[in-house]
Amino acid sequence: MQIRRPLCLLSLVFILLATACVYSGQVIEEELPSEGERISLTGIVSDKEYRVMFGSRIPVLYISGVKDGSDGQVMCYMADAGGDDSLPGIGETVRVSGKVSRFREAGNPGEFDLREYYQILNISYKLNQTEILERSGSCSLLKEKLFQIKSRCCEVLEQIYPEKEASVLKAMLLGDKNGLDEEVKELYQLNGLVHILAISGLHVSLLGMGVSGFLKRCRVPVWMRVTAAVGIMCCYGVMTGMGVSTWRAVFMFALHLAAELFGRTYDMLTALSLAAVLMLTGQPLLVRHSGFLLSFGAVLGIGIILPWWREVFGMDIVFPRGRGVPGKLTGWIVEGLYLSSGIAVATLPVLFSFYYVFPLYSLLLNLYVIPLMSLVLAFGILSIVGGSLLPEAGFLFGMPDRLILGIYEVSCRAALKLPGGIKIGGKPEPWQIAAYYGILLALILRHAWAEEKAASVSEKERGSSAGICPMGQWLFVLGALWLLLVRPVSGFSVSFLDVGQGDCIVMRNENGNCYMVDGGSTSRSKVGQYQILPFLESMGIGELEAVFVTHPDEDHISGIVELMEQTGYGVRIKSLILPDASDEIKKEKLAELRDQAKENKIPVYYIGRGDEMQDGKLKFTCIGPRKGLATDEVNEISTVLYTEYEEFRMLLTGDVTGEPERELLEELSGRDVLTLLKAAHHGSKYSTPRELLELTDPVYAVISAGRDNRYGHPHRELTERLMRQGCHIYQTPEGGAVTVRVKGGRIRVEEFLKGKAGA
Repeated sequence: MQIRRPLCLLSLVFILLATACVYSGQVIEEELPSEGERISLTGIVSDKEYRVMFGSRIPVLYISGVKDGSDGQVMCYMADAGGDDSLPGIGETVRVSGKVSRFREAGNPGEFDLREYYQILNISYKLNQTEILERSGSCSLLKEKLFQIKSRCCEVLEQIYPEKEASVLKAMLLGDKNGLDEEVKELYQLNGLVHILAISGLHVSLLGMGVSGFLKRCRVPVWMRVTAAVGIMCCYGVMTGMGVSTWRAVFMFALHLAAELFGRTYDMLTALSLAAVLMLTGQPLLVRHSGFLLSFGAVLGIGIILPWWREVFGMDIVFPRGRGVPGKLTGWIVEGLYLSSGIAVATLPVLFSFYYVFPLYSLLLNLYVIPLMSLVLAFGILSIVGGSLLPEAGFLFGMPDRLILGIYEVSCRAALKLPGGIKIGGKPEPWQIAAYYGILLALILRHAWAEEKAASVSEKERGSSAGICPMGQWLFVLGALWLLLVRPVSGFSVSFLDVGQGDCIVMRNENGNCYMVDGGSTSRSKVGQYQILPFLESMGIGELEAVFVTHPDEDHISGIVELMEQTGYGVRIKSLILPDASDEIKKEKLAELRDQAKENKIPVYYIGRGDEMQDGKLKFTCIGPRKGLATDEVNEISTVLYTEYEEFRMLLTGDVTGEPERELLEELSGRDVLTLLKAAHHGSKYSTPRELLELTDPVYAVISAGRDNRYGHPHRELTERLMRQGCHIYQTPEGGAVTVRVKGGRIRVEEFLKGKAGA
């Protein structure tokens, strides 16, 4: 086979080397100012925006060229909202003072790593309550004008559309996601439509080619048309923030028109590879950016995978195209399925690596969502132009967009009610990704070779030269999918998640069945959405056999409530198990949880002292509370679970205190010593008494608490008691999630932030 696209191949080698260097190299930590320190710094305003926080619009400056040792930009949240006129212009030199806030790194597997995200974007830290001390120099007139235009466009959209629709259109048209309606954002994410909220190739192709086509019809000379179209799209990209997908799309658009200008043939794959090389040269860490990988992966899917996928898919045979309107409709559906499924095949490992789920119905939703986006963009622009002149005109032009956005929302809600809409695949291992793409590459190369061979033979012989039959290719594709999605489970694992000031414990036995004990926090909002659910999904956990609630305090249940609210399309909870306390406590303290469970069709059971559950080698024995216990102190009804797996023994204590904790001594008497103890009540001073430690003699102790919490957990006296007993202590505030794995009599303890330690 003749070697083509040498520039593309050289670019590929560079990309692979850059990727290998980034993933194999050690991350160099910057020496940053201390958290909470008040500092002043001098730099240049590289960009600015408004962010909605607590219902208010807060101006944010991005300052580069800072002379404090930081390599990246500093994000400055201004103390005074002021107006556009009071803010420094883009390009001005400023001296500011503010309170340092460092980006928090992920404490659990699957959790979004804010520190890494901003590191990729070359932002070192942020300043809160920032004040401008000095400003000097002139601003960049072009960038400042573009910022003003964007601000004015946002104001127009807010005037002529309802709040929810305005926030969505600001994201779609202007790249302004600040203030985006959270409910709509979640709907789009769950249905695989979040890409329409980002300025991407779709926007650039529609707007750019629209501008170019209009100028062409006006008989504008080609050099002038190309210059104007590229210039306008570059300005549009800068105005909307020039994100990863926008930069890629604008660059490829410019090369496309440049090829027309110089009479050369445009090659999409070469343009794509050049864009990747240029972006990685400026910022190699982009190979770890989901937007970069999805944007380039989608184009690769169109350019490389789609031609082969047409043969494998075989939709032309299932739905042959006829004449007239039905034939055109069939052709449109078939082409849409080819496109959406081909892109899905190309980007599936990326989706599972970063988001752990795949919305199956997105293939169908995109059939009409993407085509309708051209109307959304067209009428959105018309509504901005019309609304700037006359609000009534803007309202009139905006009516189609309100209708289309309504269709999007209704479709998303309907899709979530359909069975099997979201496939939880978990995060694949590097070898699985390599195997998946290796099989696809082999099939694509085989197809290209067969096509080249078929072109050299007669029409009669061509059918026998097509290579592997579609059915055989389907088997290879299914094998690749199986390799990507398989999550082998062996032995037993228990993870104590870092949820701040709270508890969340997840267990999985040798059968792959999963159980959760508590799930809540008082120091982190939406802990279920941002910590617990990502962990479960990254592990490929689609259902929980049972969720134990030790007691109904917020730091133990807030995340569980979130999980129950989305049980129809998220992780399925098969049963909720509550402490078997007095009827009064059940009616007053546990009623909300019970009602929430029943509303979501989750069976509710009660457990008390003496009750047992067993699943394979995993056995739970409840040794507290006493059934029917009546008390005013809710911590005293905490469910205490004595957990066994082969020779492994673990005691989960909730927040048990007082007399019920002392009663544990009698229940534990005569039992095997503990392998692991979860210290009660987040390591409070009076929990986990010396008598309990001497009786159980645990090898390991885990303390779950929030960093710098106001309660002083874990208390020094408690940690000293554990050390005197000879316990190996693991704390979620220090090491993040603590995972214990048991297999073949061997125990391995892993701290997410500290690496691994063997036993």
